[in-house]
Amino acid sequence: MRAYFVFLFTKFVNSSQLLEFAKSTPLFLQVYFAVSEDNSIDIFVRGVLIQKLIKIITFDANEAQGENQELITRKKYSDYEGAPFIAMVGPTGTRAMNVFRETGNWIDWSSPIIYELTQVFNASLELATVYTLPKKGRDKDGEWDDYTKPLLEGTSAISSYITPSVESNHALILTRSTHNELVVFITALPKRITVSSLLQLLRPLNTNVWTGIILSIALIFSVLETMIYLKRRRVLMERIKVIFLMPQRRAWFEDLNAIEKEIPKHIRTLTLYAILQPIIDQSGLTSKTLRTNIQGFWTRLVIGSWFLMLIVVMCAYKSKLIDRIVLPYYTQPPTTFQELAESNYGIGVVFWTGVIEVYFKALNSSVSRSVLQRATEYNFFDDDCYVSIFEGDKACIGFKGLFNRIGMRYMVDIEKQKMFVISKEVLFPVYTSMGLSRYYPELNGRL
Repeated sequence: MRAYFVFLFTKFVNSSQLLEFAKSTPLFLQVYFAVSEDNSIDIFVRGVLIQKLIKIITFDANEAQGENQELITRKKYSDYEGAPFIAMVGPTGTRAMNVFRETGNWIDWSSPIIYELTQVFNASLELATVYTLPKKGRDKDGEWDDYTKPLLEGTSAISSYITPSVESNHALILTRSTHNELVVFITALPKRITVSSLLQLLRPLNTNVWTGIILSIALIFSVLETMIYLKRRRVLMERIKVIFLMPQRRAWFEDLNAIEKEIPKHIRTLTLYAILQPIIDQSGLTSKTLRTNIQGFWTRLVIGSWFLMLIVVMCAYKSKLIDRIVLPYYTQPPTTFQELAESNYGIGVVFWTGVIEVYFKALNSSVSRSVLQRATEYNFFDDDCYVSIFEGDKACIGFKGLFNRIGMRYMVDIEKQKMFVISKEVLFPVYTSMGLSRYYPELNGRL
């Protein structure tokens, strides 16, 4: 139900006194001022910005007596009669209005709302650009930000960005939360890599896996050599016992030569061959060389266990290798702030000093410390940070909306396709509303 406020003046008041009183009622939407003079009553309403009072009807007391006189209400929306309508907008607001006038398309969310208000109220739109972000209430010096101060003074009607807080709720008329900003970073698209080196044969498995394989080979080799040494020692001891019982010295020396011939001189080479053969040929256990040189239950058990372990590793290796040969290979840029901090990427930032810098300092983590040390600040209206991502391993940190509105034109191809990737992780969400000056209460009915 809409409320109407009527102030009745029964004593004489001049026009300046009435206007001064009217200026003290900016919070009321439907206000009427009734001034009783002699046998008539004049009804006034406020003009735009309460700079004047407009007489809408005069009642004759004699004619109205005993009759049901219906109160003449105002039009649904005030007519500003082309008066200036000043709106505080962000850096993209002015550009969005220029793009709309040239193409008929909107590139942000707040400008259409402000533009529609001026059409409804027949006002002349004037944009005042603010090159900072809204603050949450007053700062430590008790000052309001540049979006809020003009609303409090009545010099501006609406601001596109107000951060809701207890203080701003009491000082302004706020709409529901209409927008949220997120801190992200952008990188260039993944780059395709041409494989032209034999070193690519090592790439399917990472360094940790290769290290594990080498250590396993050394361990298996040590185990087999130990087993062969113990077996050789046992055979020698048994033969020596038999030799001491032989009466002929010649036969004793001949038997020692026979023992030496039973253990090949290249036994270590054969052991290493038995370990490495399954890597190249997975049918290695059936080879003649292996059956001849690796005998005995325990030695074959060790080799068999080693072979089974290799099956999984080598199958994975061959699968990865085939993928790298057949499928295109790309370098993947970091997608989270943790990956960015651990990478060697250069870091550029827009809206850094006093804004995003404050957020990272408050975060106080290894990721934030890395970003703080490596951050290079750029002007958000220049293309330096946006195009730097195409000049090597570099990333640009900023607000997501900023990249989509201002940075977009620097980061598309001739077909207007995006040439950048936005990080999967987002930080520091900031929720904002539109704010109305309490000197323009009629706007709240429209929003």
